[in-house]
Amino acid sequence: MTSNMIYIKKNPPPTEFIGYVKTKGEDSEYRPTFDTMPKEVKDGLRLSLLNEQGFLCAYCMKPLLNSNLVVKIEHYNPRDRDNELDYNNLLAVCNGGEGQSYDSQTCDTHKGDTVLHIDPQNNQHMDMIFYRHDGKICISDELLQNDLDNVLNLNLGRLVAARRSALQAMQKKLYNKMRKKRAPKGYLENCLRLYENMHDNHLHGYCGILIWYLRKKIRQS
Repeated sequence: MTSNMIYIKKNPPPTEFIGYVKTKGEDSEYRPTFDTMPKEVKDGLRLSLLNEQGFLCAYCMKPLLNSNLVVKIEHYNPRDRDNELDYNNLLAVCNGGEGQSYDSQTCDTHKGDTVLHIDPQNNQHMDMIFYRHDGKICISDELLQNDLDNVLNLNLGRLVAARRSALQAMQKKLYNKMRKKRAPKGYLENCLRLYENMHDNHLHGYCGILIWYLRKKIRQS
């Protein structure tokens, strides 16, 4: 599994969601919509999205709980009549500082209806992402970097600090394990698999920077 921001490989939609999308009322004018989706269908939809994302926000990689209080179902392309129930257009994201000032918001809350160019379902985009040791997320494309910086606000101080903290915690763990010796390539590869793969459908929070660092160390070994 590739995961720098977080590459999302979509699974089949949940059965209840498919059934709801296909419903027709007695009135020929009726059509199912996102806003009129029954709670049990939306709960199943949210869980399905979280499972395929490793319970991480699709944008900032913050760990998420299965709760509508902390998880939003995001339309990657701005919602309209044609795509509001398109499963491939739906992502699970954090609340992005909802209720805070605009400058303090992130992810979908900061993005609003702005059209994104960077796509977490595009493996090539995710492979282009790299990090700085201070925790900043970067990509070698000016347009996509603008999405990271200004549309999603992913280099906001608290997110940079969270990624840096996750990296430093892993570095400390490696240092203590090796007791000042250089970590062998095989050990680093085992660590990489630990962060690349889901465990009980969960990925490690902010795993992108950890995977980037381990891959770099493996190349250097």
